[in-house]
Amino acid sequence: MKAKRLSDKKIHITCDMDIFCSSVPEVLIETFSARFVYKKVKSHYVDGTTIEAYYANIKPGFIAGICNKYRIKKKFVFTPHKGRMGNLVVVDVEGEKVNVVFCDILFADPEWYTAWNREKQLKILLG
Repeated sequence: MKAKRLSDKKIHITCDMDIFCSSVPEVLIETFSARFVYKKVKSHYVDGTTIEAYYANIKPGFIAGICNKYRIKKKFVFTPHKGRMGNLVVVDVEGEKVNVVFCDILFADPEWYTAWNREKQLKILLG
């Protein structure tokens, strides 16, 4: 993971992202390296606590590229945060420790997984 500060409110991080399918969450479809700009957001909780963390600014073009690659409709692609919201990752950005919330990619179409897995198995058999 590489992190670089762009400004007081933005950092640039290169990290690995995972793609999962909601119907079969234990099956990892792909892991790839992605670069995102993370923006600082101040979160206020009901109990009165406030936490500043950096969240990824995922552009629609990035999601469209994944949709084209895997032939899945955009309405079935989600980017949930890894773990729970309370699980922040502390990242060292040029000597400063900051809280970062990472996310994965989740496909929510069970019919897509069936067709994709069938094509994958056929490619393996036909070699």
